[in-house]
Amino acid sequence: MSNSSIDPNSRVSLTDSYETIAELVRSAVTDSISGSTFDPAERPGTSNPLKILSACTGEATAVLAERDAESKPSALKKDVVEAVERCANLEQSSHAFVRKSRSFPRLHERVQK
Repeated sequence: MSNSSIDPNSRVSLTDSYETIAELVRSAVTDSISGSTFDPAERPGTSNPLKILSACTGEATAVLAERDAESKPSALKKDVVEAVERCANLEQSSHAFVRKSRSFPRLHERVQK
C-alpha cells in the first residue's frame, strides 16, 4: 500500500467502508517470507501494513513486528483491517460529537480547547 501512488486501490481512506478496507488490505502485496519484520527497504510489503497498524494503535512498529514475528502475512492483514476500522469509527464518532456539541455552546467551548 502506498500513499504516493495515483492508483486509488493503493491506499485506505477513512471514508472507505469496512468491506472496501478489508478488500484493499487483503489484496495488498506482501512477500512470501513468514513472520513480520520492520524493514522498509527490504520488506516494504510487510513494513507498510505495520506502519498503518502503528498509526491506528499508537504502538511502535518494532513492538508490532516483534509481536507478529511468527505470524503469516494474512494475520497481519487481519490486524490491520480491524485497527483501521476501529480508527475510522473513532474518527467519525469524534467528528459527530463536535458537530452535535455546537448545539450546546458551553460544551462546544470545552470541546474546542
